[in-house]
Amino acid sequence: MTAIVVLLIASGAVVQGIATKNYNKDLRNELYEDAASLGASIKRQLVEAIEISNAVSTFIALKPDIDAAEYSILAKGLRRDRPYLLNIAAAPDLVARFVYPVEPNRSVIGFDLKASKSQRDAAELARRVGRTVIAGPVELVQGGSGFIVRTPVTIDQGEGQTRFWGIVSVVISTAHLFDLAERAALPNAQVAIRGRNGLGPSGDVLYGPPGIFDKDPVLFDLELPYGQWQIAFTPVNGWNHLPLEEVAGIWAYTLLIAVVAIVLVLIALRYKSHRDRAERDLSAAIESIEDGFAMFDAEDRLMLSNSRYQSIYDLPDELIMRGTPFEDILKYGLSRGHYPEARGREEDWLRERLELHRNPNGSFHQLLNDGRWMKIAESKTANGMIVGFRVDITDLKNAQEAAERANEIKSKFLNNINHELRTPLTVILGYVTMLRDIRSMPRYRELAEIQTNGEDADASKNALESLSADIANIAERMQGAGRHLLDLINASLDLARIESGQMHVDLKPVRLAEIVRDLVKEFSQRIEQKQIEFSIGTVDFQILADNMRLRQILINLIDNAIKFTDSGKIEISANPRNGKLEIEVSDTGCGIPPAHLDHIFSDFYQGDSSTTRKHGGTGLGLAISRNLARLQGGSIHAESRVDSGTRFVVTIPLYQPQLLAS
Repeated sequence: MTAIVVLLIASGAVVQGIATKNYNKDLRNELYEDAASLGASIKRQLVEAIEISNAVSTFIALKPDIDAAEYSILAKGLRRDRPYLLNIAAAPDLVARFVYPVEPNRSVIGFDLKASKSQRDAAELARRVGRTVIAGPVELVQGGSGFIVRTPVTIDQGEGQTRFWGIVSVVISTAHLFDLAERAALPNAQVAIRGRNGLGPSGDVLYGPPGIFDKDPVLFDLELPYGQWQIAFTPVNGWNHLPLEEVAGIWAYTLLIAVVAIVLVLIALRYKSHRDRAERDLSAAIESIEDGFAMFDAEDRLMLSNSRYQSIYDLPDELIMRGTPFEDILKYGLSRGHYPEARGREEDWLRERLELHRNPNGSFHQLLNDGRWMKIAESKTANGMIVGFRVDITDLKNAQEAAERANEIKSKFLNNINHELRTPLTVILGYVTMLRDIRSMPRYRELAEIQTNGEDADASKNALESLSADIANIAERMQGAGRHLLDLINASLDLARIESGQMHVDLKPVRLAEIVRDLVKEFSQRIEQKQIEFSIGTVDFQILADNMRLRQILINLIDNAIKFTDSGKIEISANPRNGKLEIEVSDTGCGIPPAHLDHIFSDFYQGDSSTTRKHGGTGLGLAISRNLARLQGGSIHAESRVDSGTRFVVTIPLYQPQLLAS
C-alpha cells in the first residue's frame, strides 16, 4: 500500500511538473502573440507617420518654394483622423518654418535644430543615410513627449545634381503609443519596451519597469526603418506559478494517469508517424522543383534546400547542411571564381550581395563563370526567414542577345540602304527642278526663237507654252513625290541612328528666339496660303541644346500644326520651370482623339492609316522628335481635345553657366 501511495505521489508530482511546464509554454506563446500584436499596432502607427513624412517630403521636393498656406492644406489632409500625430513640421536648412496644426505648436516655428545636440544629431543621421529615421521619445519644444519621424528632402537640380533642402518631421504622441502598450497587457502580465533611438536591446527602456528584462521575459523584436525596439512580456506572478484549481485537478485525476499515459503514448506515436511522413512529402516536393530552392532562417542560416540548388553552384555536401550561414556559401563560390562580376572587388561584392539577400527587393540576374545566367528571386517572410529560387535563364539570355545582334544588323542595313537610296534620289530631284523651269534651258530658248520666227508664230508659241506648263506640272508632282520619299528616307535614317546609338547631339548655348524667327520665315508662305493666324509669345530665352536637332523638332511640330489646322491660329511660346524651358506649340486644329493620344509618339504611327487619308506623312516625325528631345536632356508630351486643338510641350534645359562651371 505504501508503495502505491508513493507511486501515486510520484506520479502526481511528475504530472504537476509537466502541467507547470506546459502552462509556462502556453503562457509564453500567448504572451508572444500579445507582444507581436502590440508590435504590429505600434508599427502600424509608425508606418502611417513614415508614409505621411515621405508624402510631405516628396511634395516639397517637387515644389521647394511651397508657402505656409499650401503647406497647411497638404498637412491638414494628411493628418485628418489621426489626432495622435502632434504635428507635421518642415525645416528648410534645419530651421523649422512650417508646422501643422499651428496653434498648439507655435513655439516650434523658428526652432533651429542645429541648436539642440539631440535634434541636430537625429537630423544629420537622416540626412546622412538618405532615408526616414525614428527617434524618441524626446522632450518636445512645445511641451510634452513624442516620437519623431524624420525624412530628408532632396531637390533635383537637373543634370544629375541635387541639393539638401531640409527635414520633414512627424511627431507621434508618446502617450498614444504607451496607451497601446497598456491596453495590450493582460490582467496577469506586465509589459516593457526598450531600444530608445532604435538601439534595440542596447537602448534605454522606453516604457514599463526595467526589471522585466531580468525576469526571463518573452521578447519580440520590432524592426524599425532605422533600428529596432524590443518588447518584453512577463507574468505578474512570475513563471512556474500554476493556478490552484489546476493543481487540485491534477491530484484529482492522478489515478487516471496510467490510462491517459498509454493513450497519449499511442497518440504521440501516431502523430510522429504522420509528422515523419509529412516531412518526407515536403522534402520530395521541394526536390521535385526544377529550379534551385533554398530557405534560410532569421539568422541567415540554411534550413532547407534541394539538390538543384547544390548542383547550380557545385556545393560540397558539408555546405548544404542545416545551419550553414549563407555568407559561407558565398565565400566558397568566391574562392572558386563562380561570380565573374566579383573579380577584383570580392569584399565589396560580398557585402553588396549579403545586403541584397537580407533585404530582398524583387529579382535580379546573376552570371556564373561557366556562362550560365541565373534569375535569383528572394523574399523575406513575416518571421524573418528568407526563401529563394534560382532559375536558369541562359537560353533566354542567349535569345535576347541574338535579338539585339539582329536589331543591330537591321539598323546597319537601314542605315546603308537609306544612304544608297538618298544619293540617286537627290540627283533625280535636281534634274526635276531643272525640268520645272524648262524655259531657262538653252534648247527651249532656241526652239522658242524658231517657233517665233516661223509661220503662225502665235499658235506655235501658245502650244510651246502649254507644253511647258504641262511639263512643269508633271515635274512639280514628281518633285513633291521625290521630296516625300526623301523625307521618308531621312526620317528612317534618323530613326536607325537613334536605335543604333549613333545619333549624337552637340549641346551648346542656343537663342530660342533666333530659331523661331527663322522657322516663321520658312513657313510663312504656307501660313499665308491657309490664312492662319500665327502668333509668337515670349521666346527670348537661352537654352542648352543642339541647334540643328532642336530646329528639327520644332519643324515637325509646326508642320503638323499647319497641316491639321484649317482655320484659327497657331501659337509658339515658352515658360521656364524648375531649371528647364517648356516650349509650347499649340493650334486650334482638328485635335487628336483620346484613343490615339497615347500612341502618337510610336514609330510609324498615324491616326488615319488609310491610303485615302487627307493628310500625308511618314508617321516618324513625332517618334524622332521624342528621341531627339531625350538626347538633349528633355522630353515632349501632348495634350489635345477633338475639334478644339492640340498643345505640344517640349522641355529643354535652360542654359546655366554656373552649373556647367561646377
